[in-house]
Amino acid sequence: MLNRSILLFVIFAIPTVASSVARAIDKGWQPVFGMQIGLLLLMCVLLWRRQKTSSTVKASVLISVCVLVTWGGLATFGVMAAAGHWFAALSAFLIGMVCTTRGGYIASGIVLAGMAAIAMLEIGGVIVPLTPAEVFVAELSYWIVELLCALLFMAVVLPAVGDYKAAIRAMIVDSEARRDKIAYFADHDLLTGLPLLRLVRDHLDMACRRAQRSGGKAALLFIDLDGFKALNDSEGHEAGDVCLKAVADRLTQRLRGEDTAARIGGDEFVVVLDEVSGSEGAAQVAAQLISLINEPIPFADKQLHVGASIGIALYPDNCEDGALLQTLADQAMYQAKGFGSNQYVLSATTVRSPAVTALPVVPTAIMTTGAEQPPPREHVTLLESIVDRAAIVFCLLIVPALVANLWRIVANNAAPNVGAMVSAVLALAVLALGRRLLPMPVKSTLICCVGLMVAIPGTLKSGLAAPVPGWGFAVSLYLSSVIFNDWIGRLVAVLIPVTLIAAAYGFTAGASQAAYDVAQHAVHPGTWLVFILVGAAVFGIFLSVWSLYKNATVDLIQERAQQAADLQKLADFDQLTGLPLQRLLEKRFGQSVQRARRVQGKTALLFVDLDGFKAVNDQYGHDAGNYCLCQLASRMSSVINDVDTVARIGGDEFLVLVDSVSNPEQVAMIAQTLLDVIAQPLQLEGKRFSVSASLGIALYPDHGSDFEPLRKCSDAAMYQAKSDGKNGFSFFKVAS
Repeated sequence: MLNRSILLFVIFAIPTVASSVARAIDKGWQPVFGMQIGLLLLMCVLLWRRQKTSSTVKASVLISVCVLVTWGGLATFGVMAAAGHWFAALSAFLIGMVCTTRGGYIASGIVLAGMAAIAMLEIGGVIVPLTPAEVFVAELSYWIVELLCALLFMAVVLPAVGDYKAAIRAMIVDSEARRDKIAYFADHDLLTGLPLLRLVRDHLDMACRRAQRSGGKAALLFIDLDGFKALNDSEGHEAGDVCLKAVADRLTQRLRGEDTAARIGGDEFVVVLDEVSGSEGAAQVAAQLISLINEPIPFADKQLHVGASIGIALYPDNCEDGALLQTLADQAMYQAKGFGSNQYVLSATTVRSPAVTALPVVPTAIMTTGAEQPPPREHVTLLESIVDRAAIVFCLLIVPALVANLWRIVANNAAPNVGAMVSAVLALAVLALGRRLLPMPVKSTLICCVGLMVAIPGTLKSGLAAPVPGWGFAVSLYLSSVIFNDWIGRLVAVLIPVTLIAAAYGFTAGASQAAYDVAQHAVHPGTWLVFILVGAAVFGIFLSVWSLYKNATVDLIQERAQQAADLQKLADFDQLTGLPLQRLLEKRFGQSVQRARRVQGKTALLFVDLDGFKAVNDQYGHDAGNYCLCQLASRMSSVINDVDTVARIGGDEFLVLVDSVSNPEQVAMIAQTLLDVIAQPLQLEGKRFSVSASLGIALYPDHGSDFEPLRKCSDAAMYQAKSDGKNGFSFFKVAS
């Protein structure tokens, strides 16, 4: 944007300097002409060195050039100078864009103070304008300069605002996409893409409500894979993951759009059937699902095989409570397992009122659902803030300007454009009083039209002698380009040169003439007061709008950073327990191995499998199981060192990475500590229960150097601990 502005400045300065040289030849040399040539050379050098010049230097030079041209124009040609409003407005635009809020107000104060000093010098007669006012308003060259200044302002402002708006919109769209992604990951299993238990409970509740309203039925199918544990142990976790994803895909393909399949545990799934015909319809679906799950699953050069046991519970036949319906389906699934693999059983239990109080849902440790996230900052809210801020600034400074205009009426019996200014003040009053009642399109239109209400009549009636029109055009163009779509800004951009050309034709051809003494008006204190007050309003609006845009940008950047962290957390940490997942554990394992190599030490990998967890989950429900997992995760994390890691890799399986151990005896002490804290009783809702663990240990470099071989070794050692009677640990033994 800065490079484009520098190029536009050079393009604009060439005809301007050529016009000044022509005037110097015709009417004599003036100091301002030398300043124009010097600034042109400076901009040419900056354009040439733009790739090697920092953005701070380029922005500082651009702002300085605008300010110098503003002051030079006002000192040379008085309040009617085109540079007095167009370049001042451009400096306000650039200051607001590149400066901090505090720096912007300081710089704006300096610009306005310089303008006020020039005004006092001209009112006191110390500075005399180069061209008499009555000649200035009728000379074509000055109208050309006015038009060129307007075109430069538009060429700089419109693309810059468009680029900034596009960047803001892109960040908003990206932020909303990330928000949706976070919400999805918070409620869906990362491996299979299926909903988690929390989301499926909501779907089950809605299915039961629809069945109640229509007098129909809903069904819950509880699916437990047969043979999955053996497959996972023999073929590895990668094969297990392929199997789970294949089962999830087959469930999704078979079900209707209104049905829901969810993964609620390591190898456990539930299916919610919405509006089924009855037990026959649910049984038919269960049989089809068993048949689909039994189909071979390709993996590498092998064919994987698993079966399924399914328990079925119907609403309202078995019960009218969603949480209890899940328990009944779970119990029916265990009855199916008792009959052998690949069986389904319809629950024969009937409960008309909930027999037990549902256990509290354990909150996830990582993320809440998307509905609980704070709403994103929307573009409409930002635009409403812009409109309100602009209205406040306008009211604070336009009203004093109107008073100054009335002063000129009393003093000179004439004041240009006072009627248009009254209209603008009335529009602002409507906007201020109806700020909370008026719809956004009406407020936006009013605030953008305030400047045009002053600019167009003033230009057509008073020409270059009017002190306010340039400011009005500049602020209306800026606000319309910020608030509305691009074509509205372009429409205003077309309106400005058309108005200037029409007024130029009228005043240079003698068809139009100001209805007051232009010469006296040009040096009247009221004229300068109106000029500076409206200029201060323009500066305030530019700075306020840029401040709002910057704040919105900072908020979006911070939100994107937080979203990136949340996504990373969802990818690396278990949503239930908050423990790292295997992906993150593998990274930490690599770092630990590098340290062990450097000091010639050891790294231990402990495979922890809970004994008796399935019974707790089945007897007390999944909420109790989740509570158990969270408590045990916290206990294990509390007894290891900060450099060690506890990770959850499956339903009731954990891996513990012990960094920098010196001997197996040290690892054995850690293993026994873990077993002790796991075996401590748990209590929830007055129910007391406990689990134990079997723990397998593999060491680097004794049993392997890579993560997966060591994990398999620790897994094998864990099974040895189970065969030795559970609630113990075993080191991996290399076959002799």
